[in-house]
Amino acid sequence: MGEIQEENIPFVGIDEFEEEIAETHENIVSYNENLEKIDAIQKKLLNGIGWYQEARKNLSNDLENVTNHNKAIEKVVKKKIKARYSQNFSAEMEGKTKQEKLSILTAFLIDCVAKNKNLKNHFKDKSK
Repeated sequence: MGEIQEENIPFVGIDEFEEEIAETHENIVSYNENLEKIDAIQKKLLNGIGWYQEARKNLSNDLENVTNHNKAIEKVVKKKIKARYSQNFSAEMEGKTKQEKLSILTAFLIDCVAKNKNLKNHFKDKSK
């Protein structure tokens, strides 16, 4: 599922900022990969109606674990993005770079969260 990378750093230079952006991007990629796992587990649950109870319980536990991990990733990423938006750099170019990179990360996270909501809604509708 990937390790969640979280740190509390009040101020960082541009190099550290770039490194943190890369780590945050990795977290979002992990979140997105977990969405694929969630989708696969949900499909197995929907198609495996005839399975015995233990198998369904194991799949449900797997689904819950991956979902909880994604919630933790989402929380960490939102916190990092929010903290970095308020960070100021001395040079105007660094500030523009910061804005651009944070905007890209924010859009990527929003896409992943929307995909997650769609998966949840689809699974909820199909499991009725």
